[in-house]
Amino acid sequence: MYLWKIEKLKQALKKRPLSQGEAVKYLIYFVVANSLFGFGGKASSVSTTWPAWAPLLGLCSIVFEIFACYKCNGGKNGTDFLGRYISIRLLTAIRIFIFSWLIIVLFLVPACWQFDGDVVAQCFEAHPIYETISKLSIIVFYTVLTPLRVIMHFRSLNRSEFK
Repeated sequence: MYLWKIEKLKQALKKRPLSQGEAVKYLIYFVVANSLFGFGGKASSVSTTWPAWAPLLGLCSIVFEIFACYKCNGGKNGTDFLGRYISIRLLTAIRIFIFSWLIIVLFLVPACWQFDGDVVAQCFEAHPIYETISKLSIIVFYTVLTPLRVIMHFRSLNRSEFK
């Protein structure tokens, strides 16, 4: 079971499909990670209103990602699509989540260092553009970068199988 090293996971997937036990573990981790990532901002006093088009963009990007990965996996003649997709998507999502929040935090710390208490809420109230930039960054990371990385990993996995 891999939780960070995508290349090692791809090497294992080239050799054999995931066992049913491995697939269930990845599925459980996938559901837990999506639940945790989804509820991350709910406890803060920071506004969580998103543009009306954001959910539709998210849905379209996931549908595109699944379709492209299915095609990269060989379509109806592919190998263990669901096991591959869930495991690669999980590792990619974990990595993108950590990198995106590191980048946002590195941006917000110098921009909001003078505030006390609920630093992020005060900073966003004082500088609404920071909130807009943070939200747009999150949208870009999760609707553009994550699907492209998952598709890239599927393409590299498929290409290396035929060499």
